Amino acid sequence: MDDIEDQLTDREGFGAFLTLVHLYQRLLSTLERETQAAGHLTLSSYEALAVLAHAPDGRLRMQDLAAAVVTSKSGATRTVASLEAQGYVERVIPPENRRVTYAVVTDAGRAAWRDAAPGFFARVHEHFGRHLNPGDAQLLQNLLHRISTGLDPGSTPPEPSDR
Repeated sequence: MDDIEDQLTDREGFGAFLTLVHLYQRLLSTLERETQAAGHLTLSSYEALAVLAHAPDGRLRMQDLAAAVVTSKSGATRTVASLEAQGYVERVIPPENRRVTYAVVTDAGRAAWRDAAPGFFARVHEHFGRHLNPGDAQLLQNLLHRISTGLDPGSTPPEPSDR
């Protein structure tokens, strides 16, 4: 049987994929470690608060929040439970449809998100953005958007201003 590498038809694409996965894992673990060491919001908490802060009326159905932060429904439930315990989010079950649960950001949650944003953006710049040359960020965003749209034509990746 042929060597598995001989079966690869797109070695450059596969190499780029492996580099992206490696970078993603290292970047997230570095950011998570640093934010926890500084006593700030976890990445999942920051992202959930950012998504809710930009949602109409600061609220989303739990399943929509899970999709927006790219996690499982149980992962979103754990994040919201933690945020709820801190007073940053409330869960609301509307009386007209008791099968739906909304996550709603509180004023304290908006404040925590705003307070965390400068440190979060500084860490992202330190570990990612500063390595990009002028024009690289837009090119990278366009490439990743094209790949994302190819995976799920109905999805719309978030704009940077959404976080």
